[in-house]
Amino acid sequence: MYQEESYDVLRLIEHGQICYISSDNVRGKTLARYLKYHPVMEKEELFSMLKDIAGQLELIHRCRGNPCYQYVNPYSIIVAEDGHIYFLDMQAESNKEQLVFMQRRYIREYFLPPEEKYYQHASIELDIYGLGKTIQYILASAESEPHLNKREEHRLKRLISKAMGAHSSQYQNVSEIQKQIPRYKEKVKKKSYENKIRGKVFVTLLLAVVAGGGGVFLKREIKGGKIKKKK
Repeated sequence: MYQEESYDVLRLIEHGQICYISSDNVRGKTLARYLKYHPVMEKEELFSMLKDIAGQLELIHRCRGNPCYQYVNPYSIIVAEDGHIYFLDMQAESNKEQLVFMQRRYIREYFLPPEEKYYQHASIELDIYGLGKTIQYILASAESEPHLNKREEHRLKRLISKAMGAHSSQYQNVSEIQKQIPRYKEKVKKKSYENKIRGKVFVTLLLAVVAGGGGVFLKREIKGGKIKKKK
């Protein structure tokens, strides 16, 4: 069984429309490692995770000076013990090893567009591209329970495609992506609901018939003289 490790992460504090960045240390695991040990996720958790990742990145972009994160991939995102999502503090000395790891070729080639060979530029467009690839990675690594329906699949595929598209067709900001992430709604099957209602009606009618039948039987017994009044 894997053990959770300690990471220095960014703690984002909202103050009106502005966000401030501070540092924190949490126990948890990288998103890539979390998915390895959680190949099946409840659909509600899956959608919540996607929204939280996008939400954290959107807060980073709202901080003073409009900074970009630059290293958006499953190895820079931490799932804490309490389930909260954080981004690694890439300025922390403790994360230097993780930074070197993310410079590996297969990671760069998957989470950066073809024209970007290294993590050497920072922009909102590249962060959005990385977010799209990260969402694609999550959907490829984990199976939701219940399964995604066709509408949800189509919506997420369109989101990923647009996030990874050309600058002219790409999302302008992360908040646009947040709006496109499906919401979890637990549906009650109409047929089983109707059967449940019919069952309640049947039981009610049965009790009424039993009660009514018992009354008729009692009256017949009295009328027949089998039950006599005591003197």
